[in-house]
Amino acid sequence: MDDLKPIGALLADIVPATPRERAETCERHGEYTARNPIGRVWTRCPACAQEAKDLADAERQAREKAQAAERQRAGWLALCGNSGIPLRFQDRTLQNYRAAIDGQRTALEFAKTYAAEFEHGHSGRCAIFLGEFGTGKTHLACGIALRIMHRYQCTAVFTKLDEMARLIREAKSFDSAMSESKVIRLYTDPDLLIIDEVGVQSGTDTEARSLFAVVNGRYEARRPTIFLSNLDRDGVAASIGPRLFSRLREDGCEVLVFDWDDYRALEVA
Repeated sequence: MDDLKPIGALLADIVPATPRERAETCERHGEYTARNPIGRVWTRCPACAQEAKDLADAERQAREKAQAAERQRAGWLALCGNSGIPLRFQDRTLQNYRAAIDGQRTALEFAKTYAAEFEHGHSGRCAIFLGEFGTGKTHLACGIALRIMHRYQCTAVFTKLDEMARLIREAKSFDSAMSESKVIRLYTDPDLLIIDEVGVQSGTDTEARSLFAVVNGRYEARRPTIFLSNLDRDGVAASIGPRLFSRLREDGCEVLVFDWDDYRALEVA
């Protein structure tokens, strides 16, 4: 029992009242003063310690940045996927649209101006892109959608007219998982709706009613719609109906005619 030390003496051995010091030499940074704050622990080279801390901080920041980028990428892919933009057109931006002639330059400038309107709330005016297959209508329309989603966090949906009409028609069945009104809201709620292949539909009353329900709902909410068609102006007017066409013109609907050769040939050239 005589060999037992008081607790204070034991603590003094472990934690000296005045930290001991000794001179040490770092192979990289030269001489430094090492201190013994507790037990047998001696401080290491402060320059090495700072470098290790800086490296750990840099690695942590890099991990956080990579994780944030991955979350952003996943969110963007989800946004693109939910938009219905075909995979082939998810990289067709306004930046990589090749405007080689005056008509294409005019169309590109319109697309940029149209997209910019979404920053502070779009006026609701619609647009109609007319032209043969391969003239770049879909590229520009999707480029507008991609820009407003990326820059202004707006929502956009791309659909073909017959597909939209089919989904609305199927919602009428008693075993449908979604009501007709809910399906219609899928098309009336987005900030921008792009309807492709206008005029390709069979022209049934059901399709006409579906189109009117969607476009009229967007018209009343001042949400713009872009129509893509291979028909001329009169053909589109006949396809969507004079009543609906009149409402589009009411808000200053812009009609762009893509009357040049196959745009895809220019992309390859």
